[in-house]
Amino acid sequence: MSQHQADSTHSRRRGGASATRRLAERLRAKRPALLALLPLALFATASPASAAPTWLAPQPVSEEGPEALEPQVATDPQGEAIAIWAGSDGANERVEVAFRPAGGAFGVPQKLSPAGQEGSEPQVATDPQGNAIAVWSSADGANERVEAAFRPAGGAFGTPQTLTPACQRAFEPQVATDPQGDAIVVWTCADGAGERVEAALRPAGGFFATPQTISAPEQIAFHPQVATDPQGDAIVVWAGSDGAGERVEAALRPAGGPFEELGTLSGEDASDPQVATDPQGDAIAVWSATDENGEHVEAALRHAGGAFGTPQPPSEAGQDASEPQVATDPQGDAIAVWRRSDGANARIEAALRPAGGAFGVPQKLSGAGQDASNPQVATYPQGDAIAVWRRSDGADERIEAAGLDASGPLLESLAIPASAQAGEPASFSVDPLDVWSTPAETSTSWSFGDGGSAQGTAVSHAFARPGTYQVTVTSTDSVGNATSATGTVTVKEGPPAPVRENSHPTERDTRRPKITGLRVTPRTIAAASRKGRAHRPKARIRFTLNEKTTVVLTAKRRLHRRCGRRRCVKLVAVPGRLTVGGKTGANSLPFAGTLGGRRLRSGRYVLNALATDPSGKRSQPARAKFTVR
Repeated sequence: MSQHQADSTHSRRRGGASATRRLAERLRAKRPALLALLPLALFATASPASAAPTWLAPQPVSEEGPEALEPQVATDPQGEAIAIWAGSDGANERVEVAFRPAGGAFGVPQKLSPAGQEGSEPQVATDPQGNAIAVWSSADGANERVEAAFRPAGGAFGTPQTLTPACQRAFEPQVATDPQGDAIVVWTCADGAGERVEAALRPAGGFFATPQTISAPEQIAFHPQVATDPQGDAIVVWAGSDGAGERVEAALRPAGGPFEELGTLSGEDASDPQVATDPQGDAIAVWSATDENGEHVEAALRHAGGAFGTPQPPSEAGQDASEPQVATDPQGDAIAVWRRSDGANARIEAALRPAGGAFGVPQKLSGAGQDASNPQVATYPQGDAIAVWRRSDGADERIEAAGLDASGPLLESLAIPASAQAGEPASFSVDPLDVWSTPAETSTSWSFGDGGSAQGTAVSHAFARPGTYQVTVTSTDSVGNATSATGTVTVKEGPPAPVRENSHPTERDTRRPKITGLRVTPRTIAAASRKGRAHRPKARIRFTLNEKTTVVLTAKRRLHRRCGRRRCVKLVAVPGRLTVGGKTGANSLPFAGTLGGRRLRSGRYVLNALATDPSGKRSQPARAKFTVR
C-alpha cells in the first residue's frame, strides 16, 4: 500500500478531509407552479417576490450517538430531501438514510448497508422523476468494494449491487444522474500497481455496465467527483499526482460518447475537487489549495463547450478553509460550502454566487463552540438549498442540516374560475407548498379586483356587478418570500331575483336563508400534523341550505371550569374561519382539522355556521359539536 493509500484510508475512516465527497448535483426541469383544475381562467406566470436568501437555524438529522460520519444530501423536484451518512450498529459502520418531506422534518433514520460489513463513504443522487440511487464503499475484511442500491420514487431502497468485482480495493465512490434517469458512478481503484479513477454507467431502468478507466495510466489519481448536465454530458474531476505535486484534473464524456481529457484546472498542492453543472451546460469546480498563506478554497467556471477559466477564491483570506463542496440550481446560481477554522473550533461556511456573477460574502452555518466538518450541499428546483455536516461536541457526533430559504411557496392546485355571475358566490382555492415553511407558517391572501379581499387557502367572493376582474393570489412563507399568480374572471349578469309563489310578480322575495342539519361526521376526528401538511381529510362537514348562499364556518373550544360548587362549560373562540359557497340542498365539505389554515388542537369544539345571501340577509346560526383527538 502506498503512503497516499494509507493516509487516504486513515482519514476516510476518521471522517477527515479525504472523506468529504461532493454529491454531483443532478439538474431537473423546474416544477410547474400552477396546476389548472376544471374550466379555469387563463393565468399569468406566477411571479416571485423574494426576500434576501436566508439560512435557517440548524436542525438534527441523525440520532445522538458516538459516531455519525460522512454526510451527503440530495433533493428531488417534489421538495423531498434525502440525507445519508455512515453510522454504527455497535459492531460495524453502517450506511444510514433519513428522509425530509417538503415543509416537514427529517424522519427516523434507516439502515441501508448490510449487517456484518463495514459500510462507509455513502453518496446519493436523485433524478427528475424522484428516483434515487445510493452508493457506498463496503469492506468484508478481505476486499473493499463499491455497492449501489436503487430506490424508485416513493418506494424503498432495494438489494445492493456490487459494481467493482475485479478491483482489489475500490473506494471514494461518487454518483450522479441526468434528466433521462441514467446514472454514472465513479470511484478510486487500487490494485497494487497504483491508484486510478474508474467509472460505470447505468441506463435508466437497466444495469451497470463494465467499469472503464478515466485517468491517465502514468498518473496516481484519487478523490473523483462527477456531475451531469441536461444534455446527458458528464464531467469528472479528480486529484492527480505525477510525483511533483497534486493537481486537479478533469474529463468530459459527451452523451453517448467516450471520455475526453479537459486538462489541468489548478496549480500544485490542490486537493478535494468538486464539480457541479447547470441547465445551460456550464460547470463550476471547487477545490482546496495550499500556498504560503495557508489553505483556502478556489473555484473555476467552464462555459458549455469551452475550457475552465482562471480560478477565483470564494473563501476569505486568513484562517484555513478546506473540504469545499458546490451545487447549482436550474437558474444557474451556485452555492459553495466549506469547513473553516476560527482558531478554537471549525465552522461550516457558505457563499452564494448568482448566475453570471461572483461569490458573495461567506456566512457561517454551524453553531459556535463545536467542531463541524464534512459539509455537503444540494439545491431545490426553485432556488432553495440544504446543507448537511458532521457536528462533534467532544463526546458525541451528530449529523445536522440547515436550509436556505430563497423562494416563495409553489401555488399548487390553484383554482380561479373563468366566469361567475354577479351576486353569486364564486369559489377560489390554492394549496401552497413551501420547502421550508409548514402550512401553518404560510399565509395566503386574495385580491378580487373589485376592492374585495380575503385570507385563506379556500375562499369565496360575490362580485356585485358584471365586468372583467383580475384576481390575484399571494402566498408568503415564514421569512417573507412570496409567490403571486393572477387570473381573469368574467362576471356576467346574475339571474333575476326570485319571487314568492302566488305573489305579485314585482314583489321581491323576502325569505331569509336557512341552514339546517349541520354536523361533523365522524364526530371525533384526527388532529392535523404539527410539522407537516394536514392529513388526508377523512371527516366531512355536512349541512343543508334552502338557497344558494355564502356560508361562514367558525369554531369555539369547550373548556370546563368551576362555577361555584358545580362545573360549567366556557366557549372560547379559536382563530381561523372558512368561507365557502353553498348550493341549494345538501352540502358536504372535507374537514382535516383546520379552519382557514389554522390547526385545531386536541379538545372538544362547537362548530358555528352562518349563511348570507347576495342581498345581505343572514340565516339563524347553526351549531354542531365535534372532538379533535
